[in-house]
Amino acid sequence: MKYLLLVVFLYTYCSKAFTQSSLKPDTLRVYKVGYKNIITVDSNRIYKRSTDSGSKLHFRPIEIDFWYPISKSKSISPILYGYFLSLLQQRSNRFQDDTFYSRITSELVDYLSINLKISDTSRLTQLQTVSYSNEIPFPQRFPLILYLCSYNGISYENVDLFEWLGCVHYFCRALSGKHEYSNAGSDGTGDRWGICD
Repeated sequence: MKYLLLVVFLYTYCSKAFTQSSLKPDTLRVYKVGYKNIITVDSNRIYKRSTDSGSKLHFRPIEIDFWYPISKSKSISPILYGYFLSLLQQRSNRFQDDTFYSRITSELVDYLSINLKISDTSRLTQLQTVSYSNEIPFPQRFPLILYLCSYNGISYENVDLFEWLGCVHYFCRALSGKHEYSNAGSDGTGDRWGICD
């Protein structure tokens, strides 16, 4: 057993490690990248109990972030990173109906700026990505990668990765959504129910 551990350790120690980075050579970027936010509903799953089917939260809401190869862009400038950071606040407000959140984006920007040691927060929100909004996909079939975000998660932490995959022949769809509606108050009471339906 100790020899097996030694072999695994030596293999991982000696192998090259690759991380997510935007320092990839532009010569490898074959296509420009389009981005589309798709808002839909899973009508097979009840999201908020004690509502009728006409309620906007009766069925489970789902949002899909879609990155895809495009041949050329109609837009002059790509999407700013601040847009992706604002998705958490937008989705938090769409996935429930009892609280309106107005500061999630600014608090997230402050948090990231402090931890990344960025003194001017506008540098983070005004950072240009390489994604162009609502462009026409390249007319060819490409492999599809599905990314399932965590609980009420969004995909802003992986924008660079999805853009890279989009420019080298992949469709990337990141699905975001909550499994349950929670109306739990600060004391923990409320109509909270499990995801085992």
